[in-house]
Amino acid sequence: MNRSDIAYFLGHESYIIQNRFNNLGKVPRFPNALKQFGSSGGRQDLTYRLSSKIYHAEDLFSDESKADKINLLDIRDERVWDYALEHRKEIEPVILDSLKILYPEYIKDIKGPYVDFKS
Repeated sequence: MNRSDIAYFLGHESYIIQNRFNNLGKVPRFPNALKQFGSSGGRQDLTYRLSSKIYHAEDLFSDESKADKINLLDIRDERVWDYALEHRKEIEPVILDSLKILYPEYIKDIKGPYVDFKS
């Protein structure tokens, strides 16, 4: 996961995560996106945080139309949504494993690939 994804799941700004890596003397090199859609002017990236939001919308609003969920998340390219769902079996375990590392005290409460378990 890149620092922006880690920051999202921790509820912090990405500069805080970058500062922590800097203080540890680490310079992680992670791709900014799992996949990119569109051209430079209208490009949309699929990230772990957007994947998490897509999965949460899909699980929470299962009765809503695909178009409504896409609009809810302000996704500009429908292929982002489709790719995330088609590759859920590969992406979701990475998110779940990351959440278990980031929140070891909540391992038993983590039921899905999103942060909805903290009180």
